[in-house]
Parts: sequence; C-alpha cells; structure tokens
Amino acid sequence: MSKFAEILKNSGNMARILAASVTAGGVIFQMGKLSQRVDDILPRANALEREQVGIKDTLYDIHGKVCKSEEKLNMIERELNMIEQDVKYIRDGINFNKK
Repeated sequence: MSKFAEILKNSGNMARILAASVTAGGVIFQMGKLSQRVDDILPRANALEREQVGIKDTLYDIHGKVCKSEEKLNMIERELNMIEQDVKYIRDGINFNKK
C-alpha cells in the first residue's frame, strides 16, 4: 500500500505542476494576444495622426484664403468710401458753381 500511496502522492505533485504549467502557458498566450492587438492598433493610430495633420493643413489653407478674401473686401470697402467722398466733393463743387 505504501507504493500505491507514493504513486498517488507523486501523481498529485505532477498534477499541480501540470496545472501550474497550463496556467503559465495561458498567461503567456494572453500576453501574446494583447501584444498582437497593440501591433494592430499602432499603424491605425499613425494613419489617423497623418490624416489629422492633413486636415489641419487643409483648414489652415482655407483659413488663409478666407482671411485674404476678407482683407480684399475691406480694401474694396475703403476704396468705395473714398470714391463716394470724391463724388460728393465733386457734386458739391458743381452745385456751388450753379449758385
């Protein structure tokens, strides 16, 4: 009976070692799986970052064009005011000469 008890004791230790190995293997497998997910996500993040830079460049370009157009409109408005003042000055001069 002692040999049988010893076999049971050794197989219990083997079962513990096997269970620990399976657990460690599962942890290593999950770490590899997560590492693969990170490797899959990084290129996507880099692509989104490049796309965001492209969007910012486009927005800056649009903003520059809008500001340039606004500046031109302000200049045209000032020139129209000056022309209006000149026409008023000429009209006043003509009306003064008629009197």
